[in-house]
Amino acid sequence: MNSPINRSVGYKSLEIGFPFKYYKEFMIDCPNPNYGWNLNYLILDIIITLIIVAGIMYFVNKNVLQQRTVVKNN
Repeated sequence: MNSPINRSVGYKSLEIGFPFKYYKEFMIDCPNPNYGWNLNYLILDIIITLIIVAGIMYFVNKNVLQQRTVVKNN
């Protein structure tokens, strides 16, 4: 297994997710890492990302359409 925490010296952990950490990998007994998923946090992160991206696309498209109508009217 090739992993950022798969080392024989020192204690490392790997956490993925923002703002909620939905994946965690940590070393208990070398060389076998333990890992865990939190699917509820993963779904929340996906929903938050979709809302942010949809909001950005809405405002970008709204501004582009307003600029096109101003150009056509002049």
